Amino acid sequence: MRGHFIRAGADRPVAAGEWEKPVAAGRRATWRDYVEVTKPGITISNLMMTFGAFWLASGGQPDWAKLVVTLFGTYCAVVSGAILNNYFDRDRDILMPRTKNRALAQQRIAPHVALTLAIFMGVLSLCVLGGGLTAMGGNGGLPALLAFIGIVTYGLIYTGLKRYTALCTLFGGIPGSIPFVIGWTAVVGKMDYFAWVLFFVMFLWQMPHFLTLAVLKVEDYKAGKFPMLPVVRGVEATIRQVFLYTAALLPASLFLVFSGLVGWLYVAVMTVLGVCFVVLAASGFWTKDTNAWAVRNFRFSLIYLTVWCLVMIIDAHPVTTTL
Repeated sequence: MRGHFIRAGADRPVAAGEWEKPVAAGRRATWRDYVEVTKPGITISNLMMTFGAFWLASGGQPDWAKLVVTLFGTYCAVVSGAILNNYFDRDRDILMPRTKNRALAQQRIAPHVALTLAIFMGVLSLCVLGGGLTAMGGNGGLPALLAFIGIVTYGLIYTGLKRYTALCTLFGGIPGSIPFVIGWTAVVGKMDYFAWVLFFVMFLWQMPHFLTLAVLKVEDYKAGKFPMLPVVRGVEATIRQVFLYTAALLPASLFLVFSGLVGWLYVAVMTVLGVCFVVLAASGFWTKDTNAWAVRNFRFSLIYLTVWCLVMIIDAHPVTTTL
């Protein structure tokens, strides 16, 4: 893949060495390019998860100063991983209609600038979480370690594996689940039962979320030569996987109830959401329009995540059990 690329607007192949040249005059990055390279949609959803877990661990009575430090440290970690992903994917992004106009793919942001920014944000994340939380009397070492694992697994491992195997989605589920755990451990200071429950539920949610996106963008992934599940095994196999993960998500989301962390409002809302998600996923077995099925499931997955975080916040109970 490092042989030749087609630059947008060009009528000839561009050699890899030429593609790596500095940004030409008149094509300098705007502030929007720098915002885009941080993947703001993903960043916001990750901060929402961190907030929800922190609030839940605090029993609805958070230390606001620690919360701000935790959110900022998590933000830096997520941004670091996102920029690394854009940095390493830039040669494939130029091949896909959905991503070909990204700032790094088009060289509006020079690669070395992006890499420097990613490293800076990663180091800042570790300093904020490790140093900041510790200075406030907490155990900042564990949240900082989790942030480091998230940066490495997303920015390096998942991004690298995405070029070679459909199993990359499983590895991508690790960093996607870590913001919840950062929020929890920033309060309790350890990886207890509750932290693992949050991690596991979030991991299960990510699978149908990303697999339905892969169905929607299957032609893009083919063009970019990414062996995602719908590309290598087909849409029908992907539908089966989506159904299995949503079916597992329903009971898993209720594990928090047995700990006393949440109440019956949580039970009612998450049961209804879970059943709806399973039914939507199952509709793929008889649908004639898999694209419409993927759109419905992808959108509902976003609703599910948002409502899950909100109901955890609204129905949070004080922590009374240590496991």
